[in-house]
Amino acid sequence: MKLTSNFTHLTMFVAMLLIITWFLNSLNLVDSHTRKKPDFASIEDVKKRKVEFFTYLLPIIEQENDRLSEKRQLVMELSDVYEQREQFTAAQQSRYFALQVEYELQEQDPGTVLSMLKRRVDVLPPSLVLAQAALESAWGTSRFAVEANNYFGHWCFEESCGVVPNSRNDGATHEVAKFDSVNESIRKYMHNLNTFYAYRDFRTQRASLRKENRSMDGYLLAEYLTAYSQEREKYTTKLRRLIKRNNLVQYDMSTDLLAASL
Repeated sequence: MKLTSNFTHLTMFVAMLLIITWFLNSLNLVDSHTRKKPDFASIEDVKKRKVEFFTYLLPIIEQENDRLSEKRQLVMELSDVYEQREQFTAAQQSRYFALQVEYELQEQDPGTVLSMLKRRVDVLPPSLVLAQAALESAWGTSRFAVEANNYFGHWCFEESCGVVPNSRNDGATHEVAKFDSVNESIRKYMHNLNTFYAYRDFRTQRASLRKENRSMDGYLLAEYLTAYSQEREKYTTKLRRLIKRNNLVQYDMSTDLLAASL
């Protein structure tokens, strides 16, 4: 199947803007989790702090996974059209281009693009997200979590784009990214795992779990995130220990239900 070629560059650009607007509105990207962020540092009892941390973050994680599952459903619908050798409608073509741009794919062949989208547009196990958030934000007590809603250690490289680390080396220009909401922080983290080249093995293993109809296992997938930290294997060991000690895999059930439906 070939993509229709009668779009001018201007028409494609306008159509893409329209469909991106529709796409974002259809996914209701206005954050709906409005509960005030707890002051985790003020909770002295460690067990209570953990419970509060998980209770606060889990609904946000589920909300962001819902967004991803809706996008994945669209990818699967586009893939079905392509595999049946049918022509994309103008709306489908615009959605295809919007996803291609959002997930940073430069390939031209639609079969290749759709295959890569199937690996990139997918949910993440809540157990893994919770564990990384806990490690990276010191259970929500770090300066960056409190001041910048940054729970995953994201950097940015434009002046005043975030918070300047106190321990930044001389000559370094990075800042720790600032987010308007915790939703936005989690959304950025998920997009990072779903697109950055360093996490290809993670995405490959996740795709294998889907293909084999196995559980979306955060404990297992943590093994493939050595690139997330300079600690490498030591970091993934910490992640898996945290997941196991806090029985976080129990929260992956909702993700398994999402995966089974797609």
